[in-house]
Amino acid sequence: MLEEEKPDAVCMYCGSNDLNAAIGEEQIVGNVLRLRVLVRAYGECVPLAFFSIIKAPQKLSKWDLIERINSRVREELFVEDQLHLTDAAYALMVGTAEPVLADWLRA
Repeated sequence: MLEEEKPDAVCMYCGSNDLNAAIGEEQIVGNVLRLRVLVRAYGECVPLAFFSIIKAPQKLSKWDLIERINSRVREELFVEDQLHLTDAAYALMVGTAEPVLADWLRA
């Protein structure tokens, strides 16, 4: 699909429907991380945004699970202080920002 659509950016909101379908935490986290790998394989410079699973009132009984899933996905991007990015996330950011900054400088 990425090859056909050639997106300028990819926004991911993943896991909410999986929770409703009783799919487990491990599979949800694995699916999100696999999707991230697929998008990166398509293009390192394609901006990628992940939107955490929303703690909707309808999912009140699953809020703890939602927090665990969201935290595990965030851990893939941030180091322990939850402020600074991992080396992989910084590399991703540089790969995304570098072409944009180069265009601005040429303008």
